[in-house]
Amino acid sequence: MIRARSVLFLTASALGLTPTVALATERTVQVASRIAGVTVYPDRAQVRRVAEVGLARGEHRVVFTRLPNELSADAIRISAEGTVATTLHGFDLKTVSLGTIPHKEVAELEKRLESLGDQDRQLADQRAVHQRHLDTIRETAERAPGGFSGQLAAGKANLATWRDLLVFMEQRQASQAKALQTIDRQRRTLARQMAEVRTELNRLKGFRKQDFQQVEVLLETADAGTVTVSLEYGIGNASWSPAHDARLDAKGHSLDWRSYGVVSQSTGENWNDIELVLSTARPAEGSAPPPIPQWFLNPYAPFPSESYAAPAPSSRLMQRKTAAPGGARAEMADQIAPRRAQEARAVVADQGTSISLEVPRKVTIPSDGQPHQTPIGPVAMKAESEYKVLSKLSPNAFLLVQATHPGPWPLLPGPVKAFVGKDHIGTVSLDEEVPASKRFSLPMGVDRAIEVKRNRLSKQTGITGVLQKRKYAAYRYEIQATNHKSTAQTLRVIDLYPQVSQDDIQVERVGVTPAALSDVPAGQLHWRLPLQPGERRIIQWGYRVEWPQEMELSGVE
Repeated sequence: MIRARSVLFLTASALGLTPTVALATERTVQVASRIAGVTVYPDRAQVRRVAEVGLARGEHRVVFTRLPNELSADAIRISAEGTVATTLHGFDLKTVSLGTIPHKEVAELEKRLESLGDQDRQLADQRAVHQRHLDTIRETAERAPGGFSGQLAAGKANLATWRDLLVFMEQRQASQAKALQTIDRQRRTLARQMAEVRTELNRLKGFRKQDFQQVEVLLETADAGTVTVSLEYGIGNASWSPAHDARLDAKGHSLDWRSYGVVSQSTGENWNDIELVLSTARPAEGSAPPPIPQWFLNPYAPFPSESYAAPAPSSRLMQRKTAAPGGARAEMADQIAPRRAQEARAVVADQGTSISLEVPRKVTIPSDGQPHQTPIGPVAMKAESEYKVLSKLSPNAFLLVQATHPGPWPLLPGPVKAFVGKDHIGTVSLDEEVPASKRFSLPMGVDRAIEVKRNRLSKQTGITGVLQKRKYAAYRYEIQATNHKSTAQTLRVIDLYPQVSQDDIQVERVGVTPAALSDVPAGQLHWRLPLQPGERRIIQWGYRVEWPQEMELSGVE
């Protein structure tokens, strides 16, 4: 019986090359796959690997090796397409332990370390011999002048002989010193080599087995041909979150908005040159509503702590769109005008219960746990600006911008770097999701050019009534608002007056000029003041409180 041969396309992902062709001699084919695309959720990711393999006719087991041990088996999906009819028969998921202590390399390194130690000991012995010779020469040289003086006094000294002896001793001393220096250099080199060998030995001896997941795809081909097998699996330790830039023009009429996706992952796999999709779906929240509990009333018993909470409505967007290509008109002139760069824009798809944002270019996100920002796209909005001041709490006038989001993607909750004109005024928070066509407001910081002062004009206290004595307190305030900007602005002034919780305490607002707005929360006064450049407006108002004489009232200013 002749066994069928398979042809395997190996992906040289480490070299950034396109798949090459190799022969497989078994029906079980291990493939070197590459990560082609990743869908990132707020709390996890779905990874898509692909492998191109040439197969003979028959049944095959295509093996994806060295997959992360933390992958989610529940999220595994397989698919295949190719030049021949292919039938998928499922897959097997296995845990494989890879890696053992490389005993052969350890033995070779230990032998090398022993040899280097022997060389060092030989050099140490040679150094000791040269050092003894040098010490002897130095002792002889130190005694030579005394011997020469005695022989000179006895008339036995020969000057030429002594001169030759001293020259010989100096030469021997220099030779021994040079030999010692050479040996010291050789021993330092040996010490570095032994340190490197010890480091490598420690690394190899510390090597441990590591568990990986392995997916074996079972398929059958009707004829010989090339098949592209795709494997998808879920993985934790990956997430994305939105971030935004909002730039309000100096006149407060337009809002230039940019959204970004900030992706981080520490899955153990580097996502190199992948197709990236950011999804608003949250798989961790499940796909079914919680069970509806029964609610019983019992004597002297509290209500059950559990309660049914309806899921928050999700926004739906239009079908997938692509931005119409734009181009700058070239004008014939002596000097070509610079063209402003177009900005990348994600492709939006409504998935029914979530929104997916397909990044328009391939990206690389290493497994380093660091944030990596990718653009979603710019949005231009018409804006209306208004200043708000809570005069009782602070004299600062806070700029609020109101705009309608045109879409197509939703603005997701997250930090917003706020700019007014060219100035960065800080980071604010977008607290709620803003779907397309919804109006929203955004704080844009304090503007010192809007000046607000609040003063208490008077305070009166006393006792009123003839038969039934009651205490009273009356206060009167003045608020001055001045526009020091060069353009007209609108200011909303908010002040507070006390509220009561008992019928025998009465609060009355008095002398409110100009009239305050209606339909505002209890205990608040709102005024909407249009201010021309340099204009000052004055608000006066007060309140009066009465309560029984025998009562001690707290909270009165």
